[in-house]
Parts: sequence; C-alpha cells; structure tokens
Amino acid sequence: MVPHDSNQLPRRARRVYELGRLRFAARLAFVVVPVALAAVALGAPWPEAFCLTGILSGAGIWLRWRGRDVGSSVLPGVLAGAVPLLASGAVALTDGSCQALASPCVGFSILAGLAAGLLVGWTARQAREGRLLRWLACATIAISTSCLSCLGLGLGPSLGSAAGILGASLPFVILGAGRPGRA
Repeated sequence: MVPHDSNQLPRRARRVYELGRLRFAARLAFVVVPVALAAVALGAPWPEAFCLTGILSGAGIWLRWRGRDVGSSVLPGVLAGAVPLLASGAVALTDGSCQALASPCVGFSILAGLAAGLLVGWTARQAREGRLLRWLACATIAISTSCLSCLGLGLGPSLGSAAGILGASLPFVILGAGRPGRA
C-alpha cells in the first residue's frame, strides 16, 4: 500500500470541485455565442462583435464561477440584452437609418430596453441579499449584450437601450431596497 499525504485528498477534492464549477460556468458560451452570431447576421461588424463577445463571455463565466446571487444574474442579463439586440437589429434591417440620434431605431431601442429592464429589475428583486450587486451585474451584462448589434448602428441605439434597461430596472432596486427577496 502506498502512503498518502494527509493534505493531498482535500486539495484534490477542492481542485475537482472548482473544475466542476468552472465547467458549469463555461456553459454560458452556449447562449452568448448564438447571440453574437445573431448580432453579426443583423449587421454588426464581426471583428468588434467577437471582441465584445469574448469580453462578455469572460466576464459572464467569471461571475457564474464566482457564484451566489451575482452568478445567477448572468444568464438573465444575457437574455434581457438579447431583446434590444434583436429589436434594433431588425429595425436596422428594415429601416436602415439608425445613425442619427432622432431616428426611429433609437426610439425602438428605448422601448426594447424598457422591456429588457423589467427582466433585469425582476432578477435583481429576487436576490435574498446583495440586491444592488446583483442588479449591477445583471444590468451590465444586459447592456453589453444589447450593444452587440449596435456596434454597426452608432451610438444612438446603444444609449437608447442602455437608458431603457436602467430606467425600467432601477425602480425595482430602489423601491425594493428594504424588502426581503424571495422566501
């Protein structure tokens, strides 16, 4: 029988545990990559879109690996950000005039951002503790995701979707600050 170091088993168990958590977190790529491909299909320039996708994936995987309420806000943030991404991309395909700040694309981005902000706010509201941190993570991921399609459209749709997301989600955090989350 081979003698074992008494500290070897806990270290090996911890390494296997952390590797499993990292594998779980990396599954986020199965959601982020199709969203990025949709953004490119809707007209986003592919080098910038894939660069932002790499940053978004890295941040999302790290937050999910970190876990707790912040980690559970990443997937809703990506899904919420996909709403304005698809909406502004669809308007840009049909209208094509998204460069000006007064274009209909910006207004549509604000409306889509408001819808996404409701999901972000609801996600933050579900936190037992750390509601502000969960909202910050979810809103940041949602805004980053929504900006994927706006890379080729200009600053207007990006600002519109960000304003909509923040405008609809912030009241959930402010009004629910003293209330406990889900039971």
